[in-house]
Amino acid sequence: QSFKNERDLINEVLYWIDSLVVVIDLKGYIVLFNRSSEKLSGYSLAEVRERPFWDILISDEEREGVKRALTNVIAKALPNNFQNHWVTKDGHKRLISWVNSTFTQTDGSIEYILCTGRDITEQKRAEDALKQSESKYRLLVQSANSIILRFDTQGRITFFNEFAQEFFGYTEEEILHQSVLGSILPATETSGRDLTNMIADMIQNP
Repeated sequence: QSFKNERDLINEVLYWIDSLVVVIDLKGYIVLFNRSSEKLSGYSLAEVRERPFWDILISDEEREGVKRALTNVIAKALPNNFQNHWVTKDGHKRLISWVNSTFTQTDGSIEYILCTGRDITEQKRAEDALKQSESKYRLLVQSANSIILRFDTQGRITFFNEFAQEFFGYTEEEILHQSVLGSILPATETSGRDLTNMIADMIQNP
C-alpha cells in the first residue's frame, strides 16, 4: 500500500510539473503524458497512448531519427540529450529540447524511458533572428565604401572593414589588436594636435 501511495504521489507531481514529462515503454507507447505535454501538443493522454508516440507527435522527416535516438537510449541505458519537433494537434511545429533517462528493474533491464523536455521554439527563433541580423550587419559594414573600425577601451583595434584594409594597406590579421595610435594614427597630427588625448576622450566619452 505504501509503495502504491508513493507511486501515485510521484505520478501526481510529474503530471502537474511545468516541464514536459513523457514516460514511454520500450515499444514507444506512452504510459504517462503530463499536463504540460497535453497543453502544448493539444492531445490528451487517452489520444496518444494507443500507438507509438512518433506516429502522432513526430513529423515524417524526423521520425527515423527519433526512433534511432530511442534505440540509443535503450542500448546505452544512459541519459540522452536530444532535440526534435513536436507536431501539435492543430498542425504547428514546436522545437523541444529533451533529456532522456531510464527506469530499470531489479535485474538491471530497462522498463521505461523518462523524457523531460522544454519548448525552445521561441528561443531558437530569437537566436536565428539574431544570427541573421548579425550577418546582415557584418555584410553591410564589410561592403561599405567607408572606413569602419572599432577599438576597445585600451585603444586596440577589434574590427577593421575591407574598405579600411584597402585604404590603409593593412590586412585584418596585421591590424587587429594593434593600438590605433602608432598604426593608423600618429600620436601627434601634422598640425600639432595631440591625438593621444583625442583617442582618450573618445574612450572616456563614447
